[in-house]
Amino acid sequence: MRVSHGATSRMLLSAMLTGLLCTGCPPSTPSETETLEFGVERNGTLRGGDNRTFLLPVEAHARYAISLVGTAGSLGVPDLRAEVRGQTSPENVVLDVRGLSLFRPEVVKGFLALEDGVLEFYLENRTEGLTLEQGFLRFLLGDASLAQYRVRAYELGPDDHGRTPANATRLTDEGESVLGTLVFGNDFDYFVLAVQDGRQYEVVFETSGQAKLATSFIDRFDEFNFEAATPGGAQFQLDAVSGTAAVKRFTANRSEDMLLGVAPGVENLLAGIFGVPAGFSSFPVRYAITVTSSTGGELVAGQPVEDVVPEGDAVEYFIALPPGTEQFVTELTGPTSLIAYINPGEPGSALDFQDFVSPFVEGEATTIATDAAPGVERYYFNVTTLSGRPADFSLRVTPE
Repeated sequence: MRVSHGATSRMLLSAMLTGLLCTGCPPSTPSETETLEFGVERNGTLRGGDNRTFLLPVEAHARYAISLVGTAGSLGVPDLRAEVRGQTSPENVVLDVRGLSLFRPEVVKGFLALEDGVLEFYLENRTEGLTLEQGFLRFLLGDASLAQYRVRAYELGPDDHGRTPANATRLTDEGESVLGTLVFGNDFDYFVLAVQDGRQYEVVFETSGQAKLATSFIDRFDEFNFEAATPGGAQFQLDAVSGTAAVKRFTANRSEDMLLGVAPGVENLLAGIFGVPAGFSSFPVRYAITVTSSTGGELVAGQPVEDVVPEGDAVEYFIALPPGTEQFVTELTGPTSLIAYINPGEPGSALDFQDFVSPFVEGEATTIATDAAPGVERYYFNVTTLSGRPADFSLRVTPE
């Protein structure tokens, strides 16, 4: 049979297109093994179902981190999964990379090596069968079953503070700054501060990047929840950024070992909106914690105390009522935006109080008489401003 030149060209073109758009994947290739050098990026491409193993030499009791970035085509969603295999804390470190390739999704995981040796970093492309059957969209967007990856390992050195609540670093209230560093996204540091009932404390938190310091407790799953309130005692969360220290003042309502945790904050708006990790480029975050304390959290009957409400915060006091007290008088002096919430048994707030007092005229004292609740040994006074701005004030409480 004779075939025309035009028909031959059409057959060749059809064969080329069929080959380019074929959805069949060649058999998976065996895993390739290579050694990761710290700080040196490794990159490559994996077909759907393929895997690769990297070796990571480690030393016992040193910290490490691995960053994994993945893309699939131009807008596809990569499905890369990696495991750190060996003796590490935490165990079973897994990195899952998913998200639009446009945002180059990245996962960073840190861990502690428990013994000298070599760890395996096993990487697998779990994306299969996502090529297009026909059309030119594939030429524009690329083959979504092919995953491009970038891997970088970091040697972080020994841990500077307690990495678990069980071995938290102890803080003092003597005004000496404790320095620390957050070196990867899931790096948390823990501290314990012993507070005494009735004493006033000031915590100053300074950072080189975004980070938060919070009080919390260990839940039934042995986790420290930075968003949870403590079962009792003082509770707060401080968010700090470079150049702006976060400050918290509080009065201890009981003597206890207060557990605090430090964690990285969201580094940029894009990460907050799309849930894309900020990545290792945001680290390290250096921080300093400074704690001071003084007497004065407990009021002396009939004696005024002079103080300042910090911006956007409150100052707490309490008074021990003598047995048989039926009434007490609270006298407050300051700006008209000032307000003191009065509550028995525990600190009050705008949503929980028995009584309140606020100056009618700036600079002039306003008094209020409050009936003492039966059987209550302490009354608390939460002094703040409705404007959120700082304010000088004078507070006096007199039992009758």
